[in-house]
Amino acid sequence: CGITISVKYCMEHIIRNTIGKFHIKKSAIPLLRKVISAMQGSDTFEKFLTNTHDLADKFEDFGKEIAVYIMRIHPRH
Repeated sequence: CGITISVKYCMEHIIRNTIGKFHIKKSAIPLLRKVISAMQGSDTFEKFLTNTHDLADKFEDFGKEIAVYIMRIHPRH
């Protein structure tokens, strides 16, 4: 008797928290969704690292801080 967790809900929760904490502009939200989705969908550690670097590159001002924040609030990624 386990608990089923919707990955979509979990990802949506992460995205919404990130938008609020870092005051992501509305125009950048689709890009943020795309990058976090790629991180969530990584099937190897190497792909996860590549996608994390992509986050840092695409959000130059605070991409690294976003990556650290995501790892802190949801360390299973």
